[in-house]
Order: sequence, then C-alpha cells, then structure tokens
Amino acid sequence: MKPPEKPYAERIKKLRKSFNMTQRQLADRLRVDNTTISKWESGIYEPNSDLLNSLAEIFETTVDDILGRKTSSGSAASEEKEYSFYENGDVQFIARSRKDMTPEDFKHLMELAKKAKEMWADED
Repeated sequence: MKPPEKPYAERIKKLRKSFNMTQRQLADRLRVDNTTISKWESGIYEPNSDLLNSLAEIFETTVDDILGRKTSSGSAASEEKEYSFYENGDVQFIARSRKDMTPEDFKHLMELAKKAKEMWADED
C-alpha cells in the first residue's frame, strides 16, 4: 500500500536535485543514514524539527517551504514561482539571505535580475 502524498516528500527531493546532491551526500551532511532520506522522499517518514531546520539551512529556504505551507504573504511565494528560472542563481541566494526582505523588495530584485538577464542575452 502506497503512503499518502506528503507535500514535503516531493519538495525535499526537488530541492536535493536542484542542489545536485545525491541522497548519500544529503544524508552525510545531516549525519543520518541515506535510507532516511529515501523514506522522507517517499513520504514514509517526516524529518523531525531539528532536521527540518537543517534542511532549510542547506537548501537556503524555510521550513514552511519544505513542508508545503503557505506563507502569510502569498504574493512573495507567487513571485518566487513566477521567476523560478533563477532557482539556483545568485538572485535567489541574495533574496533568501535577506531575512527582512519584503515581498515588494523581492519583486524589485527579480525585476532587476530579469532586465539584466535580457541585457546579457542581447549581447550574445
């Protein structure tokens, strides 16, 4: 019998792959067995709060994001989704490193990054 879908399961797998990490590499960073990662990604087990915090730090995101919870400001989440082509780029790093960044600041940063990308594309 397949366990019920858990939002965190697919999210952990997606984040791990976007950081080009194997289950073993992630397990080593968290000091857990690699079968633990497999069980999280299958939705069999859920990481405890300490490990969720560690995952959020490794993946430069929030625990709420990993668990698939909506943030209090839905606009920030939709802006990040809209500009997902920067998922592994410097812009996302800057945005995530600024804990006090407002949704408006994030939108402005993403607009600037989009313009820069377009300018560089024109030079090719």
